[in-house]
Amino acid sequence: MNDDFEKQQRDPFVTEEGAAAKIDRLRDFLDDPDFEVIINDKNHDLDHRGVVSSALVSDRLELLILNYSIGQPIVDLIPLAKEAFFARERDYKMFNKQTGSIFLWETNGYMQLMWLMGLAVMLDQNSYIPKIASWINHDPANGNDPLVSKLFSRMGVSGVPMGDVLIHTKGYSDLYKVVTASESDVNNGQRELWMESHLKNWYKNAMKPTIWGDWHEQPKIHFGYWSFESGLVTLLYGLDDSSYRDMTFYPKDLVDWARENVDLRKLQPLTVTPKSRYTGYAVTVGEICQETGHYECPRLQGRIVMLMQGQKVLGEKHNEMGAIIWYKLTKEAERDYLENRKKNPLTGNWE
Repeated sequence: MNDDFEKQQRDPFVTEEGAAAKIDRLRDFLDDPDFEVIINDKNHDLDHRGVVSSALVSDRLELLILNYSIGQPIVDLIPLAKEAFFARERDYKMFNKQTGSIFLWETNGYMQLMWLMGLAVMLDQNSYIPKIASWINHDPANGNDPLVSKLFSRMGVSGVPMGDVLIHTKGYSDLYKVVTASESDVNNGQRELWMESHLKNWYKNAMKPTIWGDWHEQPKIHFGYWSFESGLVTLLYGLDDSSYRDMTFYPKDLVDWARENVDLRKLQPLTVTPKSRYTGYAVTVGEICQETGHYECPRLQGRIVMLMQGQKVLGEKHNEMGAIIWYKLTKEAERDYLENRKKNPLTGNWE
């Protein structure tokens, strides 16, 4: 193996020879103008057009992920990401009834959704986030998922159906614990422990059941194994990744690049104001409050309300500023609010 390749590769299962062969094959397919002709030919068989389009989407995603796996600079991945997301958007617009929708009950579809969400945020393609949500088939018969709903809510997209239970419990239960952690869990560092567990079992429980589960045994088709959702959650929830950043499937270089180059305030109203004002627990309109306390909503001009555990949060789900999310105040912020209200009972933006 070339020493330079070994030093820069990020996925230890990717080989130099295998990666070169796969890139050549992908480029031959992606650069073939005949496939674009087929996709856009309205006189051609619709099912065949959809299959070709879907294949192009998969190949562009694999090319993007493979280039990350072999150690390409993050900035060089952005053009590949733009091409991959454009292809995915076109696929949905043209063939959503055939191949374009994402079905959450499918292990392959669920994994691809994790890729799309994580890569959109970490490669600064945030304009695609609401589009990704629209690509999901939300027919109740096909299942809706609370983890997916909460992640989109955290990214400012409201209205994604919640579902009662995780669709893929085995693969994502620890990650769901991270995004639903209580205040005490946050303070005790439990979220980071759950993330470690998610990463430790990620291949066996999340990747292995997919179509790509054994591709590492075939170097000429393997493009890399990455838990992009772990990087996404780390960024969205402000986790300390020092204890798990060197675990095999964690995309630490993408996370580090995003921390330096992506304005997460576009996704998280929480980061617009000092973090010390909030505990880290938040609840969206339509959800059940899990912790009693005073909550503030930046997108409602800083209105403060009292919410009780078990109470369903009522109101409009979004306004012109985005999703309506209530953030629980810290004890100090709550005390200041109560003292100010006592001194000035006729003024203030509270209820």
